Amino acid sequence: MIYSNHMQIPCADIFDKLSILELKRRRLPNDKLLMKQYEAYRDEKNRLMNNLSFDDRNLATQYYDELSNLNTSIWNIENEIREGGEKHIPLEEIGRRALKVRNYNGMRTIIKNKLSILFNQELYKEVKIDHVSENMFKNY
Repeated sequence: MIYSNHMQIPCADIFDKLSILELKRRRLPNDKLLMKQYEAYRDEKNRLMNNLSFDDRNLATQYYDELSNLNTSIWNIENEIREGGEKHIPLEEIGRRALKVRNYNGMRTIIKNKLSILFNQELYKEVKIDHVSENMFKNY
């Protein structure tokens, strides 16, 4: 089983957190603490990737890219709501956006579970019981 030796965090969470830190780093390039966090997670992801076979490394890169795209989409939706202000956006539209975020989070969970399998960390898979996203993305 491949564990993160330097961080006591499941591998899938390292990939997910790094993709979020990349978003923050682009928006706050002068934040020193954020940069240290980003570098620590980036270095740990690289260490983990070096332990994978060529094919698994390609798969992990694909999953990471998918997480990055989903987290960017979530960030953008939430940012639109923040910038537009709840007073200027009809509640129906806020509800539509909230459902989009829920759907993206469901896809994130699936990708993180695929990473858990790839790194032989099935113990850390998220299990959903009677959750809307449970059946929604079976083919994703």
